[in-house]
Amino acid sequence: MATLEQINGYHLRFHFGGKAFRRSWGTTNDDDCEAIKKQAEVHLHHINVGLIDQPPQNAEVIQSILSGGKSVAK
Repeated sequence: MATLEQINGYHLRFHFGGKAFRRSWGTTNDDDCEAIKKQAEVHLHHINVGLIDQPPQNAEVIQSILSGGKSVAK
């Protein structure tokens, strides 16, 4: 599950692989941030049920989650 925090703009927070991740979006647009949160939740669910592969070791995890499993190198 992902959550949104509003501190000088929105921050998306989620846990994956025993680690906490947080990304600032630099916006206060509620609809945009809610859409990003839902996208992250769907992709996390797809990873958990095996529809999307786990991010590879060399991937930027948060970018991989938000891109739907596309490999994003660090």
